[in-house]
Amino acid sequence: METLEDKKNTGNSGSFGTDIYDKKDLKEAPQYYGVGGARFSTGTSDTLKLIKTAHDVLDEIYRPGFGYKKDGVLLIHIVPASENQLNRFSEHIVDNKSLGIFLDS
Repeated sequence: METLEDKKNTGNSGSFGTDIYDKKDLKEAPQYYGVGGARFSTGTSDTLKLIKTAHDVLDEIYRPGFGYKKDGVLLIHIVPASENQLNRFSEHIVDNKSLGIFLDS
């Protein structure tokens, strides 16, 4: 069984609203496939920073007029906080752990 410390990547995705049985339909289903990404200068466990960055990427790749059927977020290079490499050009890394904020969807 994999522990949190062993994980290097994690992801989440949505799926099609209806079942697709035909390969041709599957190939034609994604009219537009937007891909974007962001890189942090140092590791973070700041939920607010992660969500804001995901929203920024969505703003970059969103195209009005397309019916979206799938979405996803992939977090890569996950390491324990004790192994986080700091950015020597940043004076102080601020995560919002001390705010005690809980997000409700």
